[in-house]
Amino acid sequence: MENTLMMAVAEAKHAAMGGTTTDEILDLAMESMRDYWLSTDDSIRFRGAIGGAMCVLSEKGMTDDLARIKQELKMAHSIAAAMSVSGVALDWSAFDSDFEPIGLRGRWRKVREEA
Repeated sequence: MENTLMMAVAEAKHAAMGGTTTDEILDLAMESMRDYWLSTDDSIRFRGAIGGAMCVLSEKGMTDDLARIKQELKMAHSIAAAMSVSGVALDWSAFDSDFEPIGLRGRWRKVREEA
């Protein structure tokens, strides 16, 4: 992991520690990354926010929501891989019909638009 991303995760984690629910933790982490001064790369900012939130969820023992975030990221990765390279098989095991995503990208978009 590159240094900028590691610092972003640490800053988002620090910002999210005050959250008591998954929604609060995600919102605090994402808000802290909205105008993150060390990087203008939206990918670094998004990954920093998610990484920081995941650290907090793990430390607070919120394993169900942590698992939901991991599943959502796995699904997004599978879709992105399939779309970027023709002939790549989609990992259908990542898609559980009962899975309810948190909507990480939508949340990120909303936080960025509030700036």
